[in-house]
Amino acid sequence: MTFPSIVSDQLLLDRVLAKYRLKQPLNCELLQRSLNDTYTVQSGSGKYFLRVYRYGWRKKSEIDAEVEMLNHLVRQRQPVSHPVPRKDGAYLTRITTPEGPRYAVLFTEAAGRVPRFNLADCTQYGEIVASIQMVMDRRREDGRRFHVDLRHLIDRPLKHLAPYLAHRKDDLEYLQHTCDSLKSGVNRLLPKKLPEYGCIHGDHHGANVHQDSEGRMVVFDFDCYGYGWRAYDVAVFLWELAGMIGSDRIGKARTTRRWNAFLKGYSRVRSLTDNELEATKLFVPIRRIWWMGLHASQTVEIRGDGFIQDGWLDRNIGLIRQSVEQYTLGTQN
Repeated sequence: MTFPSIVSDQLLLDRVLAKYRLKQPLNCELLQRSLNDTYTVQSGSGKYFLRVYRYGWRKKSEIDAEVEMLNHLVRQRQPVSHPVPRKDGAYLTRITTPEGPRYAVLFTEAAGRVPRFNLADCTQYGEIVASIQMVMDRRREDGRRFHVDLRHLIDRPLKHLAPYLAHRKDDLEYLQHTCDSLKSGVNRLLPKKLPEYGCIHGDHHGANVHQDSEGRMVVFDFDCYGYGWRAYDVAVFLWELAGMIGSDRIGKARTTRRWNAFLKGYSRVRSLTDNELEATKLFVPIRRIWWMGLHASQTVEIRGDGFIQDGWLDRNIGLIRQSVEQYTLGTQN
């Protein structure tokens, strides 16, 4: 297995950040290794974040489309972190690495911290999510981004998970049966066309939004932006709430209150149909399946095969069973 390289801070300072109009003193430090590598950039001009896309994760055309969509959202006054142009007006910088070419993009800081997500925060966030979806629709798409459809959310993840479940036949059969039921439910409830299906952020969990000291929110990390169901886009937040608050009686009640507050804000901009609301329940376990498949296919390249062990499988399959029982029981035919 070939592990992704780590681009040195000094190389980025010399060959990437020197191309921007950033004031000295200038400092660059690796913040996080994940699907992409993120660096904190401190300058006399302010704080920024540099994303170095992992080789093979996103095509150049897909990154170009992300940059263009973010610039569109900024022009439409949406609260998003956005790419910073270089001195020559370009946004992408190509870096030669042992595994192949990688691309770097500099983004503005999303000031503040992850919201506490009290009821008012949830309402505000719901309104922002809906607004971003609606504004995305105003830009003509050319098909460069991927589809966040059932192949993306279920079929491919299950294929990546199957080798890790070779010794757990009952769990594999359970997931296969569950996936078939979930796909049937989504196909019954949702068409694959506007307004139910369109451009989405794709990763609206609570850690991809920051809130400043005055309560203003800024959304960031559009790496998962593509074409998908709006019900999935909002269900990612329900998935996050359920995992963040807990599954006991009190936790479920708190999740419900926050979810209803989120929907209250969302409905100020865009109404969800009854079928979309029902489908959000299906997308909670679907999100977990996608998340597991993502780690099976990508994270092992960073952390090694030992990352996925029986304890990890026990915990996540248990969460799938729990969410199926809590959110989808009685919704599937």
